[in-house]
Amino acid sequence: MERGKKILAIVVTYYPEKDLLVRNVQAFIEHVDKVLIWENTPSPDKLQYRYITHEKVEYYGDGINSISRALNFAWEYANENGFDYMLTMDQDSYFENFDFYVGKTVLCEDAPDGIWTPQMNGENVSAEYEEIDIPITSGMLASVEIVNAIGGWNESYTIASVDDEFFLQAHQCKIKKYKVKNASLLQRFGITQVVTVFGHKLELRNYGPQRLYDIYRNNIILIRKYPKIDYLRKNFFHYWLKAIVLVFLFEKQRFKKTAAIFRGIISGLRYRNEELRNLGIASLKKETNVLILMSTYNGEAYLRKQLDSILHQDNVKVHLMVRDDGSTDHTCDILAEYSEKYPNMEWETSENVGFVRSFSILAEKALEFPEAVDYYAFSDQDDIWMPNKLKTACRYLDEAVQTTIGEAVQTTPTPPNLGGETTPLLFSSNSLFVDDNMRVLGTFHRETPHYTKQNVMIYPTEQGCSMVFNRSALELYDTNPPKNAWHDRWMCLICNFLGKSVYCQSPLFYYRIHGGNMIGKKQNFWDRIMDDIKFFFTSDAKNSQMVDEFYQSYRSRLSDEDRDVLNVFLHYKDSFKNKWKIVMSPEYQRASNWQERMRKAVLLLFNKI
Repeated sequence: MERGKKILAIVVTYYPEKDLLVRNVQAFIEHVDKVLIWENTPSPDKLQYRYITHEKVEYYGDGINSISRALNFAWEYANENGFDYMLTMDQDSYFENFDFYVGKTVLCEDAPDGIWTPQMNGENVSAEYEEIDIPITSGMLASVEIVNAIGGWNESYTIASVDDEFFLQAHQCKIKKYKVKNASLLQRFGITQVVTVFGHKLELRNYGPQRLYDIYRNNIILIRKYPKIDYLRKNFFHYWLKAIVLVFLFEKQRFKKTAAIFRGIISGLRYRNEELRNLGIASLKKETNVLILMSTYNGEAYLRKQLDSILHQDNVKVHLMVRDDGSTDHTCDILAEYSEKYPNMEWETSENVGFVRSFSILAEKALEFPEAVDYYAFSDQDDIWMPNKLKTACRYLDEAVQTTIGEAVQTTPTPPNLGGETTPLLFSSNSLFVDDNMRVLGTFHRETPHYTKQNVMIYPTEQGCSMVFNRSALELYDTNPPKNAWHDRWMCLICNFLGKSVYCQSPLFYYRIHGGNMIGKKQNFWDRIMDDIKFFFTSDAKNSQMVDEFYQSYRSRLSDEDRDVLNVFLHYKDSFKNKWKIVMSPEYQRASNWQERMRKAVLLLFNKI
């Protein structure tokens, strides 16, 4: 490929069929400069599906089953390595004449500026370059400059609607999409089945319940996010309602799938308006400085892997500050070994004061750190961070800063600080629960958590080990360090009442479930029941103590409305009216199911929250 025409191809795989994948890659590999294969196949199985061996091929995948994550990774790779164009491909499609496609797009001076896509499965294309609304991701060819202008792919969507969102963003940026005549792509849409109804042949896709949930949820979100795009509503009512009928009448698992569809619709309708925004890469900022605060105690079993995952983060300048809380095993030996090897790590050991006080000591030291720091993060000693954890967090926080600046400009004639630093900002993410053998047990959040001020008083909606925050948040934390609350719950209250929180639904780290960690999550139903019973008889209503401490510590900074919110909860024990309000109000609701509401009602009735 000539200079200025370098093409990067990305293929996303999930238990691929060998013949289809090999045919797919062979059709275009000689005409591109690099092929990234992103493996969504789970780690224990992925090695046996690496069918392609070629000097241009590199394999990636960080444990997240997400097309949008794969595409954003390729986008970042393209920018960092000087590529000019991106080709995005599914695993089971293939070109009949990719050389023709490149000749009519990348190498053609007369090709219209925009996003190019081939014609699929022998469809008719009237013009040489036919303008269209919504292509699909597979076979898309676009310049890296165009992807930069759009802002990448929205990682709130993992599989379904990834391409819809991207091309709608292109529409907002006035970027046109063209189908190229005679550039032929053969595309297979899952495992299809044809049925005949009243003489009409209809195609069943046979998607699983989770995929159906994602499809309907995301389509509702798109309709809400882009209310002026008429064809979104028309397509939904024309196609998706018909699909519901076909699923119920002809497919297996009809009740489970139908329930998943309606759960998806409800979830899309409940999605909060402020979350309806593009979470693609807002900037390709290099070398963001992040200072990580870690407290260790007898963590020799898992510490090395966590240190390795932190010290090898992508595109972020990391400094690690560790305080050992009086370990009696070989933890200090490991810390000494790593600090000699990595100049960006420092540590000390001192008396055992407990992890809450230990993190408060770290927070105080972090504010005196001599180098410039963009963001700060909490870390456990026994997790494993995915390579993009901090990069993703910084991206979200950078975007939150820009949003804060915009809000300040609109509401204040002369904003006191246009850097957004006066507002405490907190990032958190989902995580994958794993056992000692790194087998995935589940996710911390199945759906995007319900963030309200009322909710964060009761539930640990944000894991401390996922938290990344700015200096304003850390300064507020250090002003009144917690006494009756864990460090993460305290930071959560600070940023939700006095600042702003942002959240990423994609898991960004592995959270170990083992006998020695402070907090675990049992996945077995009866284990959870036994935990609730144990909690009922042993709880001393620490939430009330924590909220009262927060109220007294930051009372002067709170608005009258926030004081009222806190007082409803603080005085629920004295008022059946307040108990009823908390039980019934959706603002206090972690989940919409009746079991959760019943559990909360019992705990409130006996003053156990």
